[in-house]
Amino acid sequence: MKKNDFLFALICSFIIALILTLDLFVSRGQSFTFDGPTHIQTIAQFVQGLRSGDFPVRWGGGFARYGMPIPIISQQVTSYLGAAIYFLVGNLEFSYHLLYFIGAFASCVLFYVFLRNHVAHWPAIAGTILFNFAPYRIANIYIRGALPEFFASSFVILILFSLYLCIAKGERRAISLCALATALLMLAHPFVAIISLPFIGVYAIYLLTQHRQHAKTIIADLFLAGIIGVLLSAYYIIPLKLELKYFYAGLSDTQFATGNALSVRNFISETWKYFGNDVATRAHIHTGGIIESAILLLGIIVALIDYVKKKRISFLTTMCGMGVLYVVLTFPIVEWLYTHTPLGNIQHQWRMLTGYIFIPPIVCALLLSRLKNSYMHVVGVIAMIVVIAFLRFPQLYTKNIRTAAEKEYFVTDDNRHGTVLNTIWMGEVRDYPYRKNKGEIFEGKGTIISSEIKNARHLFRVHAESDVKLADYTFYFPGWHAYVDGTETDIQFQDPSYRGVITVAVPQGDHELEVVFKNTKVRLLGNVLSLVGILGLGVLYVKMRKQ
Repeated sequence: MKKNDFLFALICSFIIALILTLDLFVSRGQSFTFDGPTHIQTIAQFVQGLRSGDFPVRWGGGFARYGMPIPIISQQVTSYLGAAIYFLVGNLEFSYHLLYFIGAFASCVLFYVFLRNHVAHWPAIAGTILFNFAPYRIANIYIRGALPEFFASSFVILILFSLYLCIAKGERRAISLCALATALLMLAHPFVAIISLPFIGVYAIYLLTQHRQHAKTIIADLFLAGIIGVLLSAYYIIPLKLELKYFYAGLSDTQFATGNALSVRNFISETWKYFGNDVATRAHIHTGGIIESAILLLGIIVALIDYVKKKRISFLTTMCGMGVLYVVLTFPIVEWLYTHTPLGNIQHQWRMLTGYIFIPPIVCALLLSRLKNSYMHVVGVIAMIVVIAFLRFPQLYTKNIRTAAEKEYFVTDDNRHGTVLNTIWMGEVRDYPYRKNKGEIFEGKGTIISSEIKNARHLFRVHAESDVKLADYTFYFPGWHAYVDGTETDIQFQDPSYRGVITVAVPQGDHELEVVFKNTKVRLLGNVLSLVGILGLGVLYVKMRKQ
C-alpha cells in the first residue's frame, strides 16, 4: 500500500465519519432513539463507579434510584471508553456522540486497509463508502441508538485483517492481534460476535485453501488465539452467562422474539418511514438496501460465470455465498433455527444484518477491481457517492431532540434496560418510593448519625437505643455483604414491605455498619481467567515475535 494512498484514505475516512455523524453534533441535546438514553445512562454509571475506585465496575449505584448490577451485563468497550472520554470532556451526551464518530472513523480506516489486501485503491474507497452508509448502520445511529453494535463492527474488520496477515502473509506476530481483536469484539457486543462468526470462519477457510503452505502451522496458532481472546473477556463473559439467572431475562431458555423476520421487500426497497413530531422515535424499519441488493445480485451472476469458466471457487463466489446465507437467515422460513438452537439468543432475526452489511461492500470492491482502467475506478467511486448522497444522506438526521440534565443520567428514574433486566426478587421499579436518604431505621429506636455513600460501598454510623433494623435503599444482588463493626452479619432482602431491598439488623449501642458489594466466586473466576489471558497474550506475542 502506497503511503499517499493511505493518507488519502485517512482523509476520506474522516470525511465519511463526519458526514455520517454530523447531525449528532449540530443538534443540541440528544435525539430520541430506542436505546440511546440507555447507553448514556450506562456510561454515567461507569463514570460513577470509576470515580469511586471500582475496577472492574460491577455495580451501578444510580440505576433505578436504588442501584442495580447492570454493569455486569452491559457492553464493556463503549461503557469504559465513554467514561474515559467523559473524564476528558465533562459531558455525557457529547461523549456518547463522539463514540459514534470514533467508531465510524475506525471502521472506515480498518475496512479500507482490509480491502486493500484484495483490491486496488479506488475500489477499496468505494467499498468503504458503501459499508459506512449501509441503511442498518444509519439506523443504528439515528433510530435504534445501538452504539455498542455499531462500534463492534470495527473489531470484526480487525479480526479479518489479522487473519489475512497470519494466513496469507505468514505474519505470525499478527496472531496476538487476532487474540486481542477477538476479546474486544466479545467485550463490545457478544451478539455481534455470534453473528459474525460464520463470516469470519468462512473467510479463514478461504484463506487457508489459497495459502496451504501456512495452513499446518497457522491453524493451531489461530485456535490458541481464539482461546486467549475468550480468556481475556472472561471477567465479563462468565458473569454474564452464569449470573443472568438472577434476572427475569434468565428465566427463559431463549431471548428470541418471534415475528421479527424480514422479507424480500426489505432488500429491494429503499423506503424510509417518517413520522410526525407526535412520535418520539423514527420508524423501526430494517432494510438491506436496494444498492446492496443490486450489487450482490450482480456479484452472484459474475461469480457463476467465473465458476463455469474456471471451475473453482473464487473470493467473489465465497462472499456472494455469505451474502445469500445472511439474507436467508433473516427470512421466516428459518425461524425454527432460532427457536430450537442457542442462535435464538441474538433476540431478533433482523440482527443478521449486522453480518450482511460487510458483504455487498466487499463484492462491490471486487467487481469494480475487475475494470482494468483506473479511470473507470474513479468513475465508479463518483457514481457510488452520487447514489448514496441521493438515497442515504437525507436519512442522516436526529429526531425530536431531547435535552436532559446530567443528573438524570447519573441517578435514573427507572431501569431503562427493561423489566426483563430487573432481578427476580424485585417488583416493578416505579412501585418503589423515592427516598431522600440512602439509609433509614424502620424498626426499633435509633438514629443514623452519619453516612458515607460511594458507588458500591455504604458506611452508616448508627446510634441504636434498642435493637434496630436498617434499610439500605439498594436492590440486593449476590455480592452484597454487611459488616457491623467489622463482623459480617446477615442481609435480608425479602421483607414484604421492602421487597428486594437490603435490610440489616443492628444491635443496641453505637456501631458502624458497612454494606459493600464484592466479587462472587463466579466473578472471581472470570477475573482470574482474564489475568491468565493477559499473561497468555504477552507470552504469545513474545513467542511469535521471536519466530
